[in-house]
Parts: sequence; C-alpha cells; structure tokens
Amino acid sequence: MLARMALRRVGIALALLSLIFVGGGHAAAPETPSAQAVDTEVLDRVLDLFVRDGLVYYSALRGERTVIDRLVSVLAEPSPGFDRWPDDDRKAFWLNAYNVLVLQTVLEHYPIQGTSSSYPANSIRQVPGAFELRRHRVAGREMTLDEMETGAIAEFGDPRLFLALGRGAVDSGRLRSESYTGIRLDRQLDEIVKEFATTPRHV
Repeated sequence: MLARMALRRVGIALALLSLIFVGGGHAAAPETPSAQAVDTEVLDRVLDLFVRDGLVYYSALRGERTVIDRLVSVLAEPSPGFDRWPDDDRKAFWLNAYNVLVLQTVLEHYPIQGTSSSYPANSIRQVPGAFELRRHRVAGREMTLDEMETGAIAEFGDPRLFLALGRGAVDSGRLRSESYTGIRLDRQLDEIVKEFATTPRHV
C-alpha cells in the first residue's frame, strides 16, 4: 500500500514537471493570453491535489516545492503583449501570481512556529515581513505582496478580486482548488462573493 502511494506521488510529480518543462504552454510561446498566463494547467493540478475546502495540505505540498518554485520563476518577466491583454486575463494573472507567492512563502518556513503573541503560532504573519517587506519580481516589477494587492490588483477597481486572494489564513478568502482564467473569471468571482457573504465568520 505504501509503495503504491509512493509511486503515485512520484508519478504526479513527474507529470507536473513534464507539463512545466516540456508541455507547459511556454515552449512555443504564442502571443495569446491563454498561452502566456501563469502555467494554469500545472497550477490547476497542484491546487486540485493539495487544496480542499480552502485548506492547503502544506505537509504534502512540500514534496512539490520545485513545482511551486518553477511557477514563481515564470512570473518574473512579463510575457509578450502582457499590457495589451484583456482585463480579465490580467486580473487572473495577478490573482494566480499572488496566491502562488503566498504558497511559496509558507513552504519556505513550514512548519511555521512563531513566538509573536499577536498571531497564532502557525500563522503566516509569524514570518517577518511576509506581506510588507519581502519583495518579489512579477511581470518585470519588484513588489511586496501588499504592494501587489494595493497596486497591481487594486488598479482594476474590482472589489471582488480582494476576496479571491489566498492570504494563507483561515479567515481570509478561501483558496479555490483551481486557478483563475480570464474566460471563467466572472463566474469564479461571483461564486466567491456568494460564498463569502454566506460564511458566518466572514460576515
């Protein structure tokens, strides 16, 4: 039984890596939003495997750390024609970027065991400067997670986007088990608003 589980995880990891390095939508690199956004096929698989009801199984996801790091590296430089993408495609890009960077931040410090009395011991807020100090390169811009939220994401003027951010906390918006894509973004965001409005702890 354990051997089968181990083989299955190896198979999953190889499949994810093959999508990124061989067929992850960046080999031919046509100038279309669907091909140039975050590797959504890879991200979909990661989220589907390791996120359930908004909760991330970080102990298992730790085994796929190289996949997350590769996703982050793809975010660094802008894709051809990025500034001319339709708004929904750019919104989806920034949401996916933010959520992947939060996953990477937690994995880098997992298991989190902080000492600040202001937050739970395992909170991402125990990581010094996780949101306000640590800088990331995304689409050719250097920014913190807070700057991404209050700048690149806020610029769209769509308040639904803030509920789609997985901030690594139970009381934040729920991380979905799928990536965001422009073609389905309106439906995804409407679902998030309905869920948020009917969840007692959020209300």
